[in-house]
Amino acid sequence: CVLKGANPFYQLLLEELQLLRQGYTMEFLRVSSYEGLRSSGTVTIHPGISLSDLTDRPVLLVEDIIDTGTTLARIVPLLQQDANPKSIRICTLLDKRLNNDDDDDDDGDDVSFVGG
Repeated sequence: CVLKGANPFYQLLLEELQLLRQGYTMEFLRVSSYEGLRSSGTVTIHPGISLSDLTDRPVLLVEDIIDTGTTLARIVPLLQQDANPKSIRICTLLDKRLNNDDDDDDDGDDVSFVGG
């Protein structure tokens, strides 16, 4: 789960997994790429996860909103290289990227504006 924004979405996902009786373990990755309300273009990954715990395991990366895609573009290669998971899939609630030709795994709605 990419903290902190994805946590409410992640909690709902976990409730559904429990109903399906799917086994899982949780790890949290704290990442920042924003300064105020704008993307800085630089992704900072904060320690708190042992990447070796993900080796040869399927990983579901949960993100609340994919805005520019910068964060995932940094996280996925890092996990592939340093953790060597069996697989990496992405689950997101909202994807704001326009002209998104990516074949995302389990994304929600494509949107161009979110207010709140």
